[in-house]
Amino acid sequence: MLENARILVVEDDPSVANVCRDALVGLGATATVAGTIGAAVLAAESMPLDVILSDADLPDGSVDELRTRLRGRTARRTPLVVMSGYDLRAQFAAPDVDAYLQKPFRIAELEEAVSIALGRSHAGC
Repeated sequence: MLENARILVVEDDPSVANVCRDALVGLGATATVAGTIGAAVLAAESMPLDVILSDADLPDGSVDELRTRLRGRTARRTPLVVMSGYDLRAQFAAPDVDAYLQKPFRIAELEEAVSIALGRSHAGC
């Protein structure tokens, strides 16, 4: 369970965003959805987050741009889980990315990826 985890879902496909949000809420987390990098930056600045779950490609840039725009705007590095319909696992390796999800994925895989990111966050990594 992801009890009380605050998660920002950054996904431009509303159906994927809603499935992720609903699954995370069902697992005990609080989940907020942003469809663009701009909306994600505003959300990250306005609330404390435990994990960001982001699609690799967004309408206004890539997850790399999201990371760059968030750097220095929050008090600490927020763990990042990247998801994509393409196998980009090698591109998104640690230390910048805490976990990677290949779409389509099962809810158990989503829970595992977010749990890994939360574990790294709590371990101080």
